[in-house]
Amino acid sequence: MTTYFDLYKKGEKLLLATKNEEAALESKLLLLDTFNFSQTKFLAKLKLTITNKTRLNIFLSKIKQRQKKIPLAHILGNVHFRNNVYNIKPGVFIPRPETELLVEKITQVIHKNKLDPSETNFFEFGFGSGVISIEVALAYPHLKNMYAWDKSKKAYKTAHENAQRLGAQNINFIYKDFFKDWDFFKTIAQNEKLNIFVSNPPYIPDSHIRDLQTEVKKHDPKAALKGGDDGLKIYKRLFKLLKSVEGYFLFEFGIDQQEGLTQLLQKYGYANFTFSDDYSGIPRVLLIQNLRGQQKPESLEAT
Repeated sequence: MTTYFDLYKKGEKLLLATKNEEAALESKLLLLDTFNFSQTKFLAKLKLTITNKTRLNIFLSKIKQRQKKIPLAHILGNVHFRNNVYNIKPGVFIPRPETELLVEKITQVIHKNKLDPSETNFFEFGFGSGVISIEVALAYPHLKNMYAWDKSKKAYKTAHENAQRLGAQNINFIYKDFFKDWDFFKTIAQNEKLNIFVSNPPYIPDSHIRDLQTEVKKHDPKAALKGGDDGLKIYKRLFKLLKSVEGYFLFEFGIDQQEGLTQLLQKYGYANFTFSDDYSGIPRVLLIQNLRGQQKPESLEAT
């Protein structure tokens, strides 16, 4: 007779055999999902015998998928980001925990600079599953305008569904290449001084893609990963174009890219910018303040 605890431990053992460092947690999450248990209900049933053999087999099937490096988010169909749950589908970039820091920095910019949301435009390049724009929309439902671009049809559909489900109705998700829609963006942004532009662009150097974890390089869309020879391809294009726009620009970036970004910023004439570390002490977020006559922005270090 198999108890829920037995099954949980079996799942953990099978995942450990594939060198999964989160085996215990993932086995529990897959069990909770399969049996539709809350954490409390799971603990209460640990010693009880499983009578539903169909669900038992479904759980083992999910464990096998995870052993084959299918992303956990694809098996569960969702991912937790800040305080919300977002649906995730194959072909759409899976948001990472470190990107939560980028959202925190956006809220700090609004708060510390005393920006009036009703007079502030918000723009995002490459929205993926929509987590950044949706979190900002939920925190500031009265932003003047919200536009987000992505050239992936799967991302557009997923983000739109997430926004509807979570009640973030004020975002204009645009299924189009941002660089081909520059004139539209410029028309809106250049008429306003209060602009926030944010992006978590692809920043992995092309030659490093092959070294990524199997579940990343095989299941995340390449367009959301490949950042050109040095990983800075998109930053170069955006820095050049955004120089004519006033506002606050925030970007996530990768390990060991701060120096390269600094050189680019200097090349394109940006004087006011700061870098913030993540909770592991790794430089992760860039804030550019491109406002005429303004002082260097206050550093927004993780607290």
